[in-house]
This record gives sequence, C-alpha cells and structure tokens, in this order.
Amino acid sequence: WLHAAGRRPPPGPIALAPAAVSADADGVQALAVGAARAADWVLAAAPGGVRLLAMADAQAAPSGGHGSLDADLRWPAAAVASAPTAEAAGADLADLAAVAYAGLIAGALERILSMTVEYTNQRTQFGKPIGRFQAVQQQISVLAELVWTVRAAAQLAFQSASWMPQPLLAALGKARASSAVARAADIAHAMHGAIGVTAECDLQCHTRRLREWRRLGGGEPQWNARIGAHALAAGDLSALDYLRTHLYAVVE
Repeated sequence: WLHAAGRRPPPGPIALAPAAVSADADGVQALAVGAARAADWVLAAAPGGVRLLAMADAQAAPSGGHGSLDADLRWPAAAVASAPTAEAAGADLADLAAVAYAGLIAGALERILSMTVEYTNQRTQFGKPIGRFQAVQQQISVLAELVWTVRAAAQLAFQSASWMPQPLLAALGKARASSAVARAADIAHAMHGAIGVTAECDLQCHTRRLREWRRLGGGEPQWNARIGAHALAAGDLSALDYLRTHLYAVVE
C-alpha cells in the first residue's frame, strides 16, 4: 500500500484503521483500532484521504476486553497536519483489512482445532480418551469443517491480479471467516471444558483474539451485504452464473 502511495514504509508495526475514523477542528479520532497498542504507526482512512499517523503522537485508551491490544486513538490537529498522506490510487483500505483479518482468523482457527484434537486425545473419562466418544467426534468434525471452509475462503481472498485484493473475494473471505468464529470458538471451549478459560490454557488467548478479529475490518453482515448488493446489481443471472462471471472471475 505504502509503495503504491509513493511512501517509504517506516520501521515498526503498522495497524490498520479502515473505518470509524472521524475528524474535527481538534484533530482525528479512530475508534477500536485493532492491535493499536502493539503498533508504532496507524494507516488510517481519515476524512480527506488515508494518512500514516504515528502512535507516538496519539492519545490512546484501551477499547477491548481483557488482554486486548485494541485502542481508541486521537491525534491532535498539528500531528495530523504534519503526517504524510498515503493514498493508493484505486485501492480501498477496507479491502486490505478484510483480507488481513481473514488470514488471521483462518490461522487461529487451525490452531484451536489442533489444540482441541490434542486435548480430547489426552483427556480420559470412563477409562478412555474423550476423543473416542461419538458425540465428541461429531463436534470435532463440525469444527474441522468450519476451519477448512474458512481456509479455502481466505485462500480465495488472497488471490488477485494485482497487489490489492479483489474486492468481491475480499468480501467473501472476511464474511466467511467472521461467520465461523462464534461457533468454532464455542465448540473448542465445550471440548476443553473449564480448563479452556484458565490462564494455564492457551485456548482462551486464541479465542479472545478470534472474537475481536470477527468484528475488526467489518463483521459478516457488512461483507455479505456488499456481495448481495453486487449480485442484485449484476442483473438477471443464476446463482451459478454470478459466481462464475463475477465473484470468482479473477480466479479463472
């Protein structure tokens, strides 16, 4: 993004703020910026154009739950005025964020599946691992289905003819990834029982992040609405024709 905008990437992590950014006479405010407390810079879709803003100049207030790195940020007008613009022609920062979070969700879901399979093969009840019980196996199979569906959607989202994501595939990837989070996390915690929410178990680290990433960059209703609006505007096409000629066109 920064290369296309003619900017040299600065050293340090960069957080994305594609939405919930507003400006007034006193400066610029960005709400619920993902991982802002771990970043040195924020690429923000501010009114008037995308800007690269330094975290060192911002007032930050934690905005997430326990252990969250999200923050509400505010930059004074002087810091905004001196910040470089970073507008990449023909690109949408929301699409970039959608693809990034789809990939994060896919990876974290794979990890909680691996943890759940490992735990259910170790935890014993009535003289055998609980993973051998049919009810547990059925839940794990549902979790695995969710994980691999999201993986496929994320892989599609990362396919593009250029450095920027293809908008419809970005929407598909984030919508499918976000929609799987709640059920997948619930199944993983159900299989772990009470230990899954303790500090000793890493599962809660992943599921807390997953629930944050579900909404960051827009939740599934927002991205499903984009695909639906585009499908309606495409005319009198069958669902299959729309998928082939519009949604998956870049893959072909």
